[in-house]
Amino acid sequence: MVYREWLEQWLKGKSAKVKESSYSSYKINIDTHIIPLLGDREIEEIDEDLLQDVLDSMEQSGNRKTGQKLSEKTIKEVIRLVTTTIRAYCKKNKIPAPFFDDLEFAKSGGSTCEVFTKDEQRKLVSVLIKAKKPKAVGVGLGLLEGMRIGEIAALKWDDINMDEQLIEVRGTLQRIYRNSEGAEAKSQIVIGTPKTMNSQRKIPFGSTVLFMLQSIIPDSPEGKYVLTGSDKPMEPRNLRAYYYKLLKENGLRKLKFHSLRHTFGTKCITCGVDPATLCKIMGHANPTITINLYCHPGLEDMKNAIRDVDSTWLKATDKEEKANVFDELTK
Repeated sequence: MVYREWLEQWLKGKSAKVKESSYSSYKINIDTHIIPLLGDREIEEIDEDLLQDVLDSMEQSGNRKTGQKLSEKTIKEVIRLVTTTIRAYCKKNKIPAPFFDDLEFAKSGGSTCEVFTKDEQRKLVSVLIKAKKPKAVGVGLGLLEGMRIGEIAALKWDDINMDEQLIEVRGTLQRIYRNSEGAEAKSQIVIGTPKTMNSQRKIPFGSTVLFMLQSIIPDSPEGKYVLTGSDKPMEPRNLRAYYYKLLKENGLRKLKFHSLRHTFGTKCITCGVDPATLCKIMGHANPTITINLYCHPGLEDMKNAIRDVDSTWLKATDKEEKANVFDELTK
């Protein structure tokens, strides 16, 4: 079912059960924030990775109508509304519900989209190369390829073409509730196949990632996960714990694991990668998320853009000819 259709049903069911003020708050958040970013998605497509991208996009772009920055309270209310409505759908249809407990929210007054500085990037890359450990490579795939933590955890050696230098993202590892009913909901790890064309993607990698992968590849890699070197995957929280320990040991700021992905995206834009290409690389649901997260031109950027466009209007071969053209135009 398309998410917007379920939201209409859910709201209709709540209209007679909650206060008018609560209903109004639900409807405003759904119409203003949820439907524009998630309304056209199939409910089964909305997992923790996608919701993290939406959360980050809201934090960066602010209110879609006024442009003002959204408060921490509003963002949490919107995300809570998404998780509540999706779990309600799963409960009604007796299917496993996504486990949204590992979403990374910004600290009070901070940002979910903090990125490492250039000096921090260089230091972190150096540490990761020297480590020659599968977990270090996992961190490297976040920083150097912009992969999500669930995608990294699900990555097998079968998904990597060392000759072509391509990574094929075929799945994402997440924790889901086996049964949403009962006093104590049990959960399990599952590896789901990406349900959208954007999530199912091939990512090229360069010489740095190639070297890191070559340093840990097992003798018989077939069927084995990159992070463990065995046929059993590693849970994302274990990779996240290693990452925080690595930062502490090397005197680096404790930024969230998702900041690796944002650092990659920001660096790509700085290096001139266009948003459409970056959207494909990062597997965003749509280019709007990419633009909201990474495209924030300043006044100098706008001046340079106008200067570049202005130089194309008149194709004079030299300064004297251009001056003559302007003289004719101003007579």
